[in-house]
Amino acid sequence: MSDYSICIFAAILLISCVHCLKSNTTSSVIADQLRNCYNDTAIPGTLTPKTRSAATLNFFLDVLRELEDINKNTKDGYYISSDIIKRFRQDGIVYTGSGIGIPYTANYNDKNSVLQKKTLDTTERTLLLTGLTQKEQCTLHFLISTTSNGTLRGDESSTCGRSSRYTSRFVRQAELLYVDKESSSCPYQLGVVANKWGAVSVGSLLSGIAAGFKNQEVPELGNSLYANTLSGDLAETCLYNSKEMKGNEYVVGSTEGWDNTLSPKILYNNAKSSKITEFSLTNSRIRGSLDGFYLGSNIPNWRNKYSDIKISQIVDMYYSPRGVFNNSIRACNRKILETSYVSTGVLTNETALALVKLNSKIGAGSITLEEFTAVAANQISKFNSYVASLSDVSCDENDLPLQETATDILIYIDTKWTYKTAEAVVTYILDNIDVNKYNSNYTLINGNTGQVIINSTYRLSHLYEYYNASLHDNSASAFDFNTAVNSAEHLLSNKVTTRNIGGRSTVILFIPNSVPTASEKSFISQRKQILSNTLSSVQFLVLGAGAESDYTDILSNPSKQFAQLYNFDDSNSESIKTNVNKIVDVILNTPREIVNTNCPTSGNNIYAAPVYNVPSQGVSYFRLSPLFFYRGDSSKKLKIREMGTGRLYVCSSMSNDKPSNATDSCTILSSNETYYDLSSYCSGSYESCSSLYLSVEGWEARTMCKECRFPDSIKYQITLENVGCGASSSVALAASLFLVLLSLYNVFISL
Repeated sequence: MSDYSICIFAAILLISCVHCLKSNTTSSVIADQLRNCYNDTAIPGTLTPKTRSAATLNFFLDVLRELEDINKNTKDGYYISSDIIKRFRQDGIVYTGSGIGIPYTANYNDKNSVLQKKTLDTTERTLLLTGLTQKEQCTLHFLISTTSNGTLRGDESSTCGRSSRYTSRFVRQAELLYVDKESSSCPYQLGVVANKWGAVSVGSLLSGIAAGFKNQEVPELGNSLYANTLSGDLAETCLYNSKEMKGNEYVVGSTEGWDNTLSPKILYNNAKSSKITEFSLTNSRIRGSLDGFYLGSNIPNWRNKYSDIKISQIVDMYYSPRGVFNNSIRACNRKILETSYVSTGVLTNETALALVKLNSKIGAGSITLEEFTAVAANQISKFNSYVASLSDVSCDENDLPLQETATDILIYIDTKWTYKTAEAVVTYILDNIDVNKYNSNYTLINGNTGQVIINSTYRLSHLYEYYNASLHDNSASAFDFNTAVNSAEHLLSNKVTTRNIGGRSTVILFIPNSVPTASEKSFISQRKQILSNTLSSVQFLVLGAGAESDYTDILSNPSKQFAQLYNFDDSNSESIKTNVNKIVDVILNTPREIVNTNCPTSGNNIYAAPVYNVPSQGVSYFRLSPLFFYRGDSSKKLKIREMGTGRLYVCSSMSNDKPSNATDSCTILSSNETYYDLSSYCSGSYESCSSLYLSVEGWEARTMCKECRFPDSIKYQITLENVGCGASSSVALAASLFLVLLSLYNVFISL
């Protein structure tokens, strides 16, 4: 053999060996693409749960939607869900303490390994990740990978009490598991997200969805949907508990509580008895398995109706009051669905098969199928009894129709607050006001300098990508109300001049650590008056220091628009949440604004808004200020047109900001339009003229809306015709002068 041939052979052998050594998520070695998630030097802040993003359903959906958008040419939900699992799910990560390499290994990844190899498509495909940052990829890994930590931490006296205090409410560096350890009385669990209907294990949920897209019978394992959800979780927890916690009773269920209820990141589990371990079948795993099973069972029917349905759409609908296309399949019905979907006999047989197959990997003992069947029967009896006793939040029909919020919020933060306080309250607000690609946007700004920290975005993950403790602590502190108002005017003027406004409410939220001075109050009062002549809908809110009386010159209704804030720690999150909810409620109940973006130019004109959509069993509320219709000729009108995609129920009122059929004028739209003659609405002065309020409720969708948040959404358009701008010539002049001054201000600050 020539030297050249030997070199070629050696190169091929080297490449082959590198390929063989490359780890994947079915291995006990941390997968190559996940190694940086366990290296705080490579990605600062990702290793410690407390410095990661909040573990909520909306933060998970934020990353999932982004991944779906990146892979928009992959229409099949099966490939997206299975590829996410194969690339990012690696369960049971253990801290080894090794001084060589990354000191973590996936010692308890056996079920995930078996299920990936036996139930997922092995076709090699490339999941596109362009645009998804490394930190976001790690976020996805941590949210879908099931891991528990039963190590004695030393903080049990403060943390274990939370599992009873926060039960069933929205309610250190990652050691994870040690082989030799003292046990904690309340192990903590990762790979879980918080939502209104109880904490959910996302790995089981996503695996159930993937199995539902391609359900199959697998030799020696049974039905793939059962194995990826109920029988798989029952078998895994039973075998690990038997092997690792010798002689310990197998526990089904737990009481649970988050580290805090504003920005939850770590879930603690306590037992009904004193026997809980990190291998127990906790409430979150029960919910994840049940939810994944229900969704997986229904996916074939949903795909027949909506062939391109997205994973994010399925999850979003299920964890909402409206459910997936009907009021039955929804998280609040979890207990009721269990009795109709889960057969005790079938689940027992499937669990016995899963026990046999997983035991060949886990090695809990030499046990026959008959013996495992008896074990499974005992497990299922405990499981059924426990599910019936779950005290999760039940369905409330008053939550329907689902009100969709759409706001553009400017948040001014005072860095005199601790970072923990600022991060927690901002996270909670954004998580609860429909911040996503379909609804609300936010901008985060320094309240001292007016410098933008996070540009206007709907991406929740950007809060942790671009805002952290180091940036917070090194930013100028002390709230400057004058600077904040000038900054808000600048940002809003840019939206007006670029016609990038309307369709959402506009909210300016101050989070000051001090109260305004007399001169600041006077300045803001004047600027608010000028601003209202151009954008009458802007709402100021304050979450901060002081009392209502400190903000009477700034807020139009301080009793509703002010809430007190104080520095946050894990023990006082419930009381702070009560105050923050006051602000959240105002934002949620602020109607979307119909704005004539041609203003403040003079003359009558036609303004056609973008195409809106509202889901079936959903409702959107709008407000049209007299600023945009008081002037104009005798033919001025507002038109609403349904665009041939379903049926709408439209109501109007001049006094009720949430019009309904009980007291207001309503009509049904289906491939037609209705109009409101604006010339008859205001016969007196501008000051005596009320706003026009509209409600648009989705009744029935006839086509699939691929680009909508929910696929059964109905499209419509709102048009203003022959309306003028402003209330009078003096107001129009003031508005024009306002824009001129802002333009000069913009030039000045750019110098």
